[in-house]
Amino acid sequence: MFIHPNIPGLTEKLTSTDTAQNLPLASFISNKKQVEGAIILVEIAPIRFALGGTVPTQAGLGGKLEPGSVINLESNEEVTTFQYISAESGIAATLQYTPQFPKE
Repeated sequence: MFIHPNIPGLTEKLTSTDTAQNLPLASFISNKKQVEGAIILVEIAPIRFALGGTVPTQAGLGGKLEPGSVINLESNEEVTTFQYISAESGIAATLQYTPQFPKE
């Protein structure tokens, strides 16, 4: 498992749906610092994800992450453009999401 070199924010539990969604906007700033990365752990069911404005689909667009997979986002742009969706219709996944902020 990768340990991010920045300061972690609060971990949030997220649930995927049959509609693509972004990470929570409220988590992008902490103490006036912008998010610089994130660690995301997939639990229970698989998801599809995409970056850079691409919208993942259940039909196969975007990378697929199985339960137990961890993805490390390494920039503000990766975090703010990350989108995810349940890989299979009607089967929600849970994600553990921890944003990362720059050191002082």
